Amino acid sequence: MRKDIIGHYQMKSRHLNEVWRLTRELGEAIGNNDTVVIQMVLDMRGEELATIATIDEEIREGLANLPREKKEELEKQIEECNDYMLQVWRKTVALDQHLNTKIAGKDSFYFDKTQMGPPL
Repeated sequence: MRKDIIGHYQMKSRHLNEVWRLTRELGEAIGNNDTVVIQMVLDMRGEELATIATIDEEIREGLANLPREKKEELEKQIEECNDYMLQVWRKTVALDQHLNTKIAGKDSFYFDKTQMGPPL
């Protein structure tokens, strides 16, 4: 189960990197005013975020079923994974905020500066 949990963290990391890549691609499509590509990338990004939500649930379930000693053994690896994923998430949200505000202006999800995107 221990390797399975770390494997889930690694899988989540790969999907977060894909969300970052797709967000950059979205910026290019917006710059080119290519509405077909914009919609396609938004759909793909939504699928990646849904996959991340599923992985998060599997991680929660896996951790809930682990004995406390095993959780303690995994703490350092989990912390390292979380630190890396948080960096990727922050740059993704920053770019998404820029793109969303550029397109939607005052109607942007991010116009209220307290919004930081969906929770990681």
